[in-house]
Amino acid sequence: MVNNGKIVPMVFGFGKIDDLKNHTVPVLTRGNGVRNFSYQTENHPLGGSAKGGKLKEIELCNLQDLATLSLTCMAKGVKIPADTLIRINPTPREKRNDNLRARYLDPQQLDGFQQKLVATLKENNHEIQNASLKDLQQFNQDLRNMDLNALL
Repeated sequence: MVNNGKIVPMVFGFGKIDDLKNHTVPVLTRGNGVRNFSYQTENHPLGGSAKGGKLKEIELCNLQDLATLSLTCMAKGVKIPADTLIRINPTPREKRNDNLRARYLDPQQLDGFQQKLVATLKENNHEIQNASLKDLQQFNQDLRNMDLNALL
């Protein structure tokens, strides 16, 4: 919702989680097989738990998507673990047309990006705590319109 209803594609990579519950669902295909699903019933912290499952990486298409994720995390009081690998992986079309390649942000770059993002929001008198959804949408739009490479 922070991105005015537009999807922000993200892929999250977690470490293995032990002691998951399992169930099967019949699949009506040519083979009439079953699919196995694993899950846990409790909330899982991004930093992992005694069962494992630490957030290891996040893949996004561009820095604008990282800004949206960062803003949303700030608004919800969620901290991305410091050693999470951030991969900015442009779409196949952008790779082909603009000769772009995936790039990786190390923890210092991510921390610097987020600190500069916070400073930019403060400079523009954008108060994240207790902001309305409409305000967060405006903050997000302002961030996405910036040259975010300057924050790296």
